[in-house]
Amino acid sequence: HTRLAQRRKILKKSVKSRGFFLSLFILHLSFGIAFSQIYRPEDWVSYIDSRYVTSIAGDLQTIYVGTLGGVLRYDRMTEEWIDPLTQASGLGGSSVQLIAIDRLTSQPWFLTEEALAVYQPLSYHFSHFTSLGDLSPKEVQSIGMNPDAIWLEGGSKKVKYDRGRRVWESVSNFPEEIEWFGKRDPDSLDNPKYRFLSPYTVQDKKFREYPMTALIKDGKDLWVGTWGYGVFRYSTFSYLGEKLLSGLSHSNVEAMAKEGESLWFGGSGVTLWNREESASGRWHHIDVEVGFKPVLTGVTSILTEPDSVALDSGGRVWFGTSDGLIRYQMKDGFWKTLRKFHGLPHNSVTALALDGEEIWIGTKRGLGKISRYGERVISIKELKDLEIYDLYVQPDYLWVATSSGVFLLNKEEGKWGILEDPEGITGFGTTALEGDGDLIWFGTLIGVLVYDTKEKRWDRFSSELFLPNRRINDFAADEENLWVGTDGGVAKYRKRERTWQNYTTSDGLISNVVKAILLDGDYIFFATPKGVTKFYWNDPFLPK
Repeated sequence: HTRLAQRRKILKKSVKSRGFFLSLFILHLSFGIAFSQIYRPEDWVSYIDSRYVTSIAGDLQTIYVGTLGGVLRYDRMTEEWIDPLTQASGLGGSSVQLIAIDRLTSQPWFLTEEALAVYQPLSYHFSHFTSLGDLSPKEVQSIGMNPDAIWLEGGSKKVKYDRGRRVWESVSNFPEEIEWFGKRDPDSLDNPKYRFLSPYTVQDKKFREYPMTALIKDGKDLWVGTWGYGVFRYSTFSYLGEKLLSGLSHSNVEAMAKEGESLWFGGSGVTLWNREESASGRWHHIDVEVGFKPVLTGVTSILTEPDSVALDSGGRVWFGTSDGLIRYQMKDGFWKTLRKFHGLPHNSVTALALDGEEIWIGTKRGLGKISRYGERVISIKELKDLEIYDLYVQPDYLWVATSSGVFLLNKEEGKWGILEDPEGITGFGTTALEGDGDLIWFGTLIGVLVYDTKEKRWDRFSSELFLPNRRINDFAADEENLWVGTDGGVAKYRKRERTWQNYTTSDGLISNVVKAILLDGDYIFFATPKGVTKFYWNDPFLPK
């Protein structure tokens, strides 16, 4: 009640004496533009690891949750998670240390190790402060708000941002009427009224404990952040809590797959995003352990079977990992790991491809295949010890990209051959394959090659035309474009115009290292070590 009265007093004073300045202040902040004006906020959205919570704050509309990967946002009116704010959307840093709400302007302030950023929800723009007078962003422990200034404290240092003069300056003391966030906030986990949360940890289904790190009171609800287990909402009447899951289980993502409205993301962990489910149940972190050791880690490839749409279906999902091939039965949670003992050429799986009732398995030391319902892997002796990078299945042929070139299997004749391009480029190593109607695209060490299987014609695009000297990790093709994921961003080739366009973090990617690409109609997903970025590539408002 004391804190609420304090807020009302601040707002009352601001309404009487600060109306004109409020308009000027919002106008000033609206010029902090994150990216080029050609994009709209919904064009680029990145999804992050949301398990490690550092701070929570809220206003009448939104609950903001600071994490190591960015800011989660929960709309209190619709009771749904909305798109997160990340470094890719202009946050100014990835790890959020502290969140504060300016009641005067209805703007959230986000402190990262790199900057103090203020967000304008109406214009979707950020302004950044990297210089905070005598304080660096890393030193700030508390942020205070009142109609006169923004107040910061770090150790023995005290500074304020004068709203009128728009300058940072040191101060010796703080006035009394300040709403504090951070270390000075009186309504924190240390408050005795929250003793019912003792021992200030939460447990998962396997009785692992995670410490509480942040807390805010929101009417009848209590929002609690944890270190490693995400966000909980407790009822102050029943003291019962619910976990509100949003985002990835781990930021590092190297593989993706789509089946119906379900999207799978795999890398350091596995996440299922079922977009048909209710807002509170769309995200699922798939956690499999043996002897307290996670199994679904180091995921390099994901393959969904045709009936694998929902969690309770009888379908299965295959995961290629750095330590074997995992077959996961979603309905009953049953899984099985296949390794060299079961016939795999090598335990490190690099690529998977479905071919009717068989699955082809690329590894670091050869190629194998297995029946969808089998228990043994057959090793292909013709490709023994070759490092397999990618696979592409056609009705009559199997294409295999390796460290020593591209190999083809004539499935009707059961004969293997090696692809020979006019310049012998593929023979030095081909890292990616993509089929596109009559066209086959090849990612090589010096650029992109394309072979027209109907016209028997080759074409080459030197990497200097799009992203110079960058390893090609993945392709995706639609009717109009070829998308190329590299270690230096994404390149898009417009087939009709024969022109290239590049996308990097300056456009909206969360990382320039793009490991996998997944097309989803008017949207496209990019898997990176820092999360997954969704791009509305067919936005009609984008200039062509």
